Amino acid sequence: MQYKSATRLLVAAAAVVTLVGCAGSTEGPSVDGDAQPMLSAKAAVRLLARHGIPVPNPLVTTRQECPRAGCQLAVVTDTMRVKSFATEQLAEQYAQLHGASCDGNIVVTFAPPLSRSERSNYWRAIEKAL
Repeated sequence: MQYKSATRLLVAAAAVVTLVGCAGSTEGPSVDGDAQPMLSAKAAVRLLARHGIPVPNPLVTTRQECPRAGCQLAVVTDTMRVKSFATEQLAEQYAQLHGASCDGNIVVTFAPPLSRSERSNYWRAIEKAL
């Protein structure tokens, strides 16, 4: 009986992951059929910095994080971790499993010392920048 309940829970969770998308994933392909360009974690961090969002001490951690996470590129700063994935679907799945935020193919997790309010402020700024 517990096995059936666990299976139903996993199926329901998979459905939620499929239905709940990342913030930037609603646009989809353009009218002429071309997909939106994918952003790398490194480019995302540079873009955030240009928009005045603090991303101090960026360090590429792709070798350490991506084999396990399935990402293409990873950057850690003093305030956040930014990972880029090959597709928005992979980013959405990773974000759902790890309680992270995502926009398009970019997943962001915040440093533990940041308060909930700081994280919300950062995320609003990130959504505007990306």
